[in-house]
Amino acid sequence: ATMHGTQIADRGAVGLNACCDYNTRIGEGAILGNGSATHVGQVIPSGTLAEGVPAQVVRTELTDEDRQAYFGVLPAAWTHYEGEHIEAEIRERRKNQA
Repeated sequence: ATMHGTQIADRGAVGLNACCDYNTRIGEGAILGNGSATHVGQVIPSGTLAEGVPAQVVRTELTDEDRQAYFGVLPAAWTHYEGEHIEAEIRERRKNQA
C-alpha cells in the first residue's frame, strides 16, 4: 500500500496495492480494499469496507468473521504474529553477537 499521512484506527486495515491520499482516515475496524484509492481527506467510516477508485463504502457493520474472510487472517492477529517474529529475530541476532 502507498499511504501519505494516513491515520488508521484500531483494527483498521489497508489492502494490497491500495493508495491513500493525504490525510485519509481509516475508522476503527474499517477496511480499504485491495487496489482501492482514496482522495485527499477521505474518511472510511468505522466498521465498513470501502473499495474502488475512488473508494466507496460497499459494506457496513463488518464483523471479525468478515475481516478474516477478506484477508485470510484478522489484521490484529497478523500484527501480533509479525511483532513476535521480529522480536525473535532480534533476540537471535543479539545471541549470535555475544
